Amino acid sequence: MALLRVEQLGKVFNGEYLWKDISFSIEIGEKVGLLGPNGCGKSTLIKALLGDIEYDDGEIIFAKDKVIATVSQKLESEQETENLQSYLLEMFMDILKAEKAMHKYQLLMEKSTDDPEMLKEAIERYTRATDRYERLGGYLMEARIKEVVIGLGFGEEELKRPMSQFSGGQKTRISLARSLLREPDILILDEPNNYLDLQALAWLEQFLSNYKGAVLVVSHDRYFLDAVIDRVLEFEQGKIYSYVGNYSSFVEKKEQIVENHNKLYAKQQEKIAQTEAYIQKYKAGIKSKQARGRQSQLDRLERLEKRGENQHMKMHLEQGVVSGKKVLILKKVSVGYGDKTIVDNVSFELMRGERVGIIGPNGCGKTTMLKAVVGELPFGGKIQYGVNVEVGWFSQEHELIQDELSVLDTLMEEGARDYQEAREILAQYGFIGEEVYKKCERLSGGEKSRLVMAVLMYKKPNLLVLDEPTNHLDIYARQALEDALEEYQGTILFVSHDRYFLKRMAQRLLVFENGKLDIIPDGYAQYLSLQQQRLEAKENETAVKPKKVGDKKQERVRKARIGEIERLIDSLEQGLDEIHQSLLLEEVYSDPSKCREVNEELEKREEELNQLMQEWEELMA
Repeated sequence: MALLRVEQLGKVFNGEYLWKDISFSIEIGEKVGLLGPNGCGKSTLIKALLGDIEYDDGEIIFAKDKVIATVSQKLESEQETENLQSYLLEMFMDILKAEKAMHKYQLLMEKSTDDPEMLKEAIERYTRATDRYERLGGYLMEARIKEVVIGLGFGEEELKRPMSQFSGGQKTRISLARSLLREPDILILDEPNNYLDLQALAWLEQFLSNYKGAVLVVSHDRYFLDAVIDRVLEFEQGKIYSYVGNYSSFVEKKEQIVENHNKLYAKQQEKIAQTEAYIQKYKAGIKSKQARGRQSQLDRLERLEKRGENQHMKMHLEQGVVSGKKVLILKKVSVGYGDKTIVDNVSFELMRGERVGIIGPNGCGKTTMLKAVVGELPFGGKIQYGVNVEVGWFSQEHELIQDELSVLDTLMEEGARDYQEAREILAQYGFIGEEVYKKCERLSGGEKSRLVMAVLMYKKPNLLVLDEPTNHLDIYARQALEDALEEYQGTILFVSHDRYFLKRMAQRLLVFENGKLDIIPDGYAQYLSLQQQRLEAKENETAVKPKKVGDKKQERVRKARIGEIERLIDSLEQGLDEIHQSLLLEEVYSDPSKCREVNEELEKREEELNQLMQEWEELMA
């Protein structure tokens, strides 16, 4: 069953169609990735689906009574005085209503012991409210809130924190938490990796992989797309194409499909050229009738368009002079701001041709260290370049760009021989036609990144120092950059949180963690393997500490207690069902004394159940 159908949708922007005749559907439980180059209209389509903007043609049809949720930077119905827990509890209004009804009818039962008819009605209503509360997952409500809050990077203690104390970025994560707890039929996400760190993103991947609802997500994070989606919708030249499978599957399938399509396109173009030549030759002669017939056929022909233009960008990077074997040496380097040391006692060497990635949590000093390496920050210790090393520096601030210059003039300022050479270089980085005259102050983040790379290409350094080079780039630009860097013969030192980029590019990893530097000699795959080993070791601590007999014994006791509690819970729940049924018996509700006894027993059993559930959650944590 289709939860969402989009039929012949069109959107006009500045007098031209941004996209036209867009049609697709999303079924129950599908996980769909929406891809396309920057500026193709992905976010515009999302806004149209959510009703935030109007569209010009076509129709958007949602299945009746289906819930749609997204993430907002501005929180809905937020009260500055309330805390995080109460704000998230708003997603459980049905459960809270059932809980309120349970308390209401429980009080009514206690007050109605002298009125059999009223008592019978109160018991029936209480039973229905209790059944509804359990059916809606009331007993799991608090556990679900804790799971999502901790998964998205908050501490459990922050549940009591007032909403007014959270930052804008934290409130975006809170909006995501509400949407996840709401369990919508369709969850719509636009670039979730922009506001989640790697740990929270990994948790979200796992959550969405197991999520029963449908998901539509815009993302340039290829690692995330591989883990989550089972279908791709891709914008290409104002149209949309569907591919079954995750991102890696999409890349393989599209390459074959586009290749076959373009063969047909080439044959059609050849046939059209032959037909046009025939028409031109015979339109006024003895075969003019046949020429008119062929012209009529040509007019009716459904012409193919060449595909694969999204991948048109072909970046190229090369070094000028070759450096010495040792490119960079750091010995006991310390860097900081004022009295605060950010990087302390770091030592490593970089050899010619190496591609070394740097990772670590925000604020650990990755960018700080790169700035020291390129001479932008003072440092303690020793930083030494090898023979003939020429540095190309890519920073997140794009210092190589001057806002008042055009794209073309930026390259001319760097010393390009003439406009023709500058245009040829810029075309490799996606700047074609009138785009080269655009002022730098009007460039998007992705365009600025591509322009800096074009400048670096012209300078031909033999050591590239890159700080988050894939930020702001769409998937196609990231692929083009990776291809260029793989062919590059020089040395690369880079910081990145793009896991796909790290896996493909980093031959060696420098990991900043807990105030120290670890060197992972075999790259990102080895790092992930070591992380998994650490996690398993932590979860099975007793297995790696055999001498601690007490620990083993304690674990056996814990598991035994969990089993015992689960049996007690089953028994109590069965007993509660029997008590609820007994309250409906005439001999009980007509006898005030018996009714009081049964109600007291009911309260006692429910309290026991709550205590056991709490103990079970603590033991399972």
